[in-house]
Amino acid sequence: MVGRSICIASALGALALAGCADTTTTTAATGSAAQPAAMATNTAGLPCGRALAQDSRFSAFAAGLARTGQMDVLNSAGTATIFAPTDAAVRAVPITVRQGLFPPLGGQAAGAEMDPVRAPAAINAHVVDGSYRTAQLTQGTVLRSRSGSEIRVVAPQGGRVTLARGAGGFGVGGGNIPANSTITLPDIPCANGVIQGIDHVLIR
Repeated sequence: MVGRSICIASALGALALAGCADTTTTTAATGSAAQPAAMATNTAGLPCGRALAQDSRFSAFAAGLARTGQMDVLNSAGTATIFAPTDAAVRAVPITVRQGLFPPLGGQAAGAEMDPVRAPAAINAHVVDGSYRTAQLTQGTVLRSRSGSEIRVVAPQGGRVTLARGAGGFGVGGGNIPANSTITLPDIPCANGVIQGIDHVLIR
């Protein structure tokens, strides 16, 4: 009887250890799955240029910032709002315009076709001095981009803000591009400003 009791106790002990091991494995997996969300909240401590470079939704625009030398500007002192077109927004630009204005980094497409005048103008058409969260972008607000063009707020509705390209600045030949853009990824924090993700580029 004593021998059988010892065997039963040993078996129960093994099951308890197995249960602990399963719990540990589940906890580790849960922590790993939650990691991307935690990384997304860390953009508040990064300069705006680095925050864009680390967000895969803006990889095309971030590459254009780097190629035109504007990445370093956004990482330096000075507060800015970046109306950053998503990768889908950049892909929607006609290829004959896109290659010169939003040059990629590396690869065969990253050569001399970058327009040295129009490309920086196109990038800076999306950058405004000062920090503007969506709550501050009320209807009729007019902002002036670093390229000199106007950005007008035309329809702040239901938590989404629609922007229109205004007059002024340097035209870059985007005639087939929609006139309005909507902020679809609002109020992404960065250390020296805020990023507003938009669904169409702000060039004319």
